[in-house]
Amino acid sequence: MTSSGATDPGPLAASDATDEAEIKPSLSCLLLSFLKLGASAFGGPSSVFLPSFLLVVGIAPLSSRMFASPCLNKALGGVLCSFVGLLLTVTIRFALNVHWNPVHVILSGAAFAALLMNVDVIWVVLIGALISLIAG
Repeated sequence: MTSSGATDPGPLAASDATDEAEIKPSLSCLLLSFLKLGASAFGGPSSVFLPSFLLVVGIAPLSSRMFASPCLNKALGGVLCSFVGLLLTVTIRFALNVHWNPVHVILSGAAFAALLMNVDVIWVVLIGALISLIAG
């Protein structure tokens, strides 16, 4: 914000000395911006998912020999225990930060019971969100 109380237009706006009529993007400028957008739209998700995908593809042929190793199975058991501990920690922190009321208690109990009855997680989340919106 400036001292006069007006908001700053940000990086996408032209400078104050430039009149709006002077800003005329060329076809090459528009094409370049679409190419950059396409690269970002592809580059972001691929940089997130490609390493794990390559790791799985690279290890898959070796998996039968690797999982026969007792040392690897013990290490994976330790990783699994630490993962469960992290999930428990996050669950407890979420539970402590919820402003509990009777609707939340009933909803969380019903969601837990539905998950124990093998209801698909997507349905539990969607129905829980709908009930939360209705109950306010």
